[in-house]
Amino acid sequence: MQAPVNIHTTNSELLYSRIDDRFIHKGDDDECEKFKNELASQFKDYSGISSFCSRFTGILNYYTDFPSFDFVNKYRCKYFNLWIYESLSKLCDNVYDDKCIRIMRKTEEIWGNNNLEGKCKPEFISYMNDSNYEKMKKLYKFAVNYKFLQKYFGKGQYLCSADQKTYIQENLKLYELVKNECKYDTSSLHCVALKNFHDVYKEEELPKEYCKGEISVEVISREIKESLAQTESNRHTHVGILSSEYDQEQVEQLDNSDLPSVDGTSPVSNIYKATAFSIPIFGILFIFFAAYKFTPAGSLVHGFLLGKKNFSHNKTEEENYEFLEDTLNTMNENTNGNFHHFGYYPKSNIL
Repeated sequence: MQAPVNIHTTNSELLYSRIDDRFIHKGDDDECEKFKNELASQFKDYSGISSFCSRFTGILNYYTDFPSFDFVNKYRCKYFNLWIYESLSKLCDNVYDDKCIRIMRKTEEIWGNNNLEGKCKPEFISYMNDSNYEKMKKLYKFAVNYKFLQKYFGKGQYLCSADQKTYIQENLKLYELVKNECKYDTSSLHCVALKNFHDVYKEEELPKEYCKGEISVEVISREIKESLAQTESNRHTHVGILSSEYDQEQVEQLDNSDLPSVDGTSPVSNIYKATAFSIPIFGILFIFFAAYKFTPAGSLVHGFLLGKKNFSHNKTEEENYEFLEDTLNTMNENTNGNFHHFGYYPKSNIL
């Protein structure tokens, strides 16, 4: 028996179509007019900005009317944030662009002016810099579709079309991957999504096969674990290669240090020569200092140096005295000579 054609994606498509239809005419016109005037000129899709604002403010004003079937009912706040981020991502050429960040901030500001804080908090901006966003988004879409997947292709005896089989395989691989990544992590976006999934669909109750046995959960789980183990092994091998290259570089540097220089000498041997020459000198200086400080010979040397110092000091004083006496005699002769020259007065005497 063949299942309905699009049953594997019915709920996720239904969710977004209901949001688009239900809130398009329930928006805050005044708020959206200000929103449009402030930001619309920065975007090519003018109508897209207006349409987004109408739906967004409509959900804020009528949050209790948000679609609430199956899985969505328990996590409507999460799906609201996902809808906002996906909608803005379609409007923006690049979510990291300043213009897109500006519209996200403005959206967050409008949300803050609403009384929805107690029921649902804005977290869509945090998705922008999170590498796990795509996994989280796909897992929540898988969760909202899972009721029919389980009914028709898990517990039921329905054959899968090629598209249905591909969809189930891809999402089961994602599910098994996230399970492995979140063994010791419960706070990442995709790990929170996995926890929410298990809160509704208990892990031990999930089917082991889909599409009448064509898809085995056990096989997919084993493939994911082998893939992760191979990735980890490759990572360690890569690190080992880098370490080996580093070690080899260090060895080469040590080997090169023993190579002879241009003049035929080795840098290491030069160090040995310098060491061999300096050690005896330090030894001699140490012995001389010890003899001077702690033996009678030190007193003799000290007396000799002191006498030499006094002799030098006396000789210097005598030379200074002779120089001073000669200078005074010269000055006296010049002064006496000046008295025999009439009409000449030194400037120092006039002043």
